[in-house]
Amino acid sequence: MVVRANLRVLRGAKPEDDLETRLRALVPKAERWVVRELGPGLDHEEALQEGLSAVALAYDAFDGRSAFETYAYRIVIRVARRYRKVQKRRALEVAPPLPERVDPESVTMNRQALRALYRALDRLPDRRRRAFILCAVEGLSALEAAELEGTRPATMRSRLRHARKELARRLSHDSYLVELMERDS
Repeated sequence: MVVRANLRVLRGAKPEDDLETRLRALVPKAERWVVRELGPGLDHEEALQEGLSAVALAYDAFDGRSAFETYAYRIVIRVARRYRKVQKRRALEVAPPLPERVDPESVTMNRQALRALYRALDRLPDRRRRAFILCAVEGLSALEAAELEGTRPATMRSRLRHARKELARRLSHDSYLVELMERDS
């Protein structure tokens, strides 16, 4: 336990950093991770609570070899994935850019585009889907996303490239979505 405490100090954690302080700081990010993994819905609160509880239970096993946020991310995402598999839900909350004018037609187009995007994302393999979420939606670099996923940056870039290619193919019939995808590239 002394070795773990020393490693935490070396990684920038202060000895007075306690679990409650770290969890409070983690809540907004963890909520975003869960919502991105599960998509919009009423059940993300339950997954978030269970994920944070799992982080709290695993806190003593944290040895400081990585950032606490990376450690917590892996735990929270694992819980969210379990929820998604159980519920057979694979939607993703993605907000397209706001149209220059807000009218019923553009709101309807955005909603239809989101539904089509949800369906296309649902068909991606999990690893490519997560690469797209982390890089294209969350705005993380390939290096940051790779660290969170426990893989190499080149692997993350490859997954992202394949995800974009597959999404472009699946969404090629929708000019509105093609335009949105091109803005993101």
